[in-house]
Amino acid sequence: AFDEETGWLTAEAGVSLEEVLKVFVPRGFFPSVTPGTKFVTLGGALACDVHGKNHHVDGCFSNNVRSFELLMSSGEVVRVTRETHPDLFKATVGGLGLTGIVLSLELKLKPIANAMIEMESVRVEDLDHFFEVSAESGDFTHHMGWIDCVTRGKAMGRGIFMRGRHA
Repeated sequence: AFDEETGWLTAEAGVSLEEVLKVFVPRGFFPSVTPGTKFVTLGGALACDVHGKNHHVDGCFSNNVRSFELLMSSGEVVRVTRETHPDLFKATVGGLGLTGIVLSLELKLKPIANAMIEMESVRVEDLDHFFEVSAESGDFTHHMGWIDCVTRGKAMGRGIFMRGRHA
């Protein structure tokens, strides 16, 4: 189920991120948090509480999950929210499946104008420059950096700082 007004998607836990993207990007919606691969299920993303390149803005996957159905070892199915079962919610998110099997979840999708990402790559000369570029990148929702950790001396920390946002 999907509420186009609010962006809330209810889906089975076995649905892959790839499937969500195929269906909802053409409709103008995107998951608020995505890991570096589309080959993960929604249940797996919750069980690992994955993060994306926008962690500093949108948090982890669980920050965008309102509820989930959990099959307990007793056979009972429980609808879990932060309000109804706060301890179970916290233990399940990032719990790698130890509390039970996630059957379905409610995930917030955000509206996007198109599928394009506006991206810039900035060559950084050293760690000080890296931190300067990072501080200047507040207008970008997605950040990622590659730092050369082998180089010593003045060039230590040289690398690439990538920043982007939905176009």
